[in-house]
Amino acid sequence: FHVALWLLEALFHAYIVHVAQFELRTAGQLSYWHRAPRRPAPADAAAPVCFVHGIGGLFGYVLIVRRLAATHDGALLLPLFPSFTVSQLPTLAAMRAHPSHREMISSLHKMTRVEGAPVFVAHSLGTAIVAALLKRHPASALGVLLSDAICFLIYTRSVAYNFLYARPPLW
Repeated sequence: FHVALWLLEALFHAYIVHVAQFELRTAGQLSYWHRAPRRPAPADAAAPVCFVHGIGGLFGYVLIVRRLAATHDGALLLPLFPSFTVSQLPTLAAMRAHPSHREMISSLHKMTRVEGAPVFVAHSLGTAIVAALLKRHPASALGVLLSDAICFLIYTRSVAYNFLYARPPLW
């Protein structure tokens, strides 16, 4: 199972680099995939889009990444959070150590200063990171789309209990 997962993720990263033409960059403690805008930037250029993944890493979002790469003309940013990923390819190779929460937010903010304020698209645990970034640096985003957001009501008793202890229903 783990070998198959590793091979599939290796294919995904080969797609990112060779087909979708992303390059690996760093900002502070954060590594991220960057795809340059497809066209020179006119006055009405598409804003950068930053997709912030949840637990499991980028591999689980291959269809979303492919769709963004195919349809969005602006820059695409895909930050890598090694603490959330299933495998270690190449996320941890690019990281020296797991960044703290404060370092993650600071590095993500640095990325937005280098690349320009993006529209954030975040899923699951990624919504908590984007919410923390915007709490400290509200001007870091042009817009935000939160999917399956955990950054709201996470501390309520029922949400915490269901996440930690509830058994999923049988299909």
